[in-house]
Amino acid sequence: VSSAASDVYKRQTLFTTIVALVLSTAAILQTRKSIKLTQESEESANRPYVFAYVETVNSGRFIKYFVLKNFGVTPAKVLEIHFNNKLDRNNEGSRLKAIENTILAPSQHLTSEFEDDFQEIVTGYVKYISLVTGEHFIEYFTLNFKTDDYKWSSTVHDKTPETHAIYEAVTQIIKSFK
Repeated sequence: VSSAASDVYKRQTLFTTIVALVLSTAAILQTRKSIKLTQESEESANRPYVFAYVETVNSGRFIKYFVLKNFGVTPAKVLEIHFNNKLDRNNEGSRLKAIENTILAPSQHLTSEFEDDFQEIVTGYVKYISLVTGEHFIEYFTLNFKTDDYKWSSTVHDKTPETHAIYEAVTQIIKSFK
């Protein structure tokens, strides 16, 4: 009887040990998974997000801007900007290469005015690096400069020097609020 009781005790102890080991392993794996998700979430929330887009301003003179903006919460350094298509006459020569090696603080943006008759779709990419983590990123973009069917896209003033100066001042005021 003593030997049989000892065998039962040993089996119960072994079973309890195996259950504890399985539960501990599961808890450790779940904790690791949670830690990894938390780290990824924190890294994602605290990185730069640099995007290109088209912005328009109409103050009597319709203006299109190429904008490159850091929507993230940490600074980024632009390493390369590339356009797959031709740009307007004013930007084709430089291809906006002056943007390269520029640091964009959070919420900072760079703009370049495009001609109002430029009606193309432009694709490309921007490569940048986080100045906090050193991680490299690439964002692809498609820019739609086709605004010829916008009902408000035509110039509505006469071109005297005075009206031109007024519209330029209004345009700059509107742009500063965007």
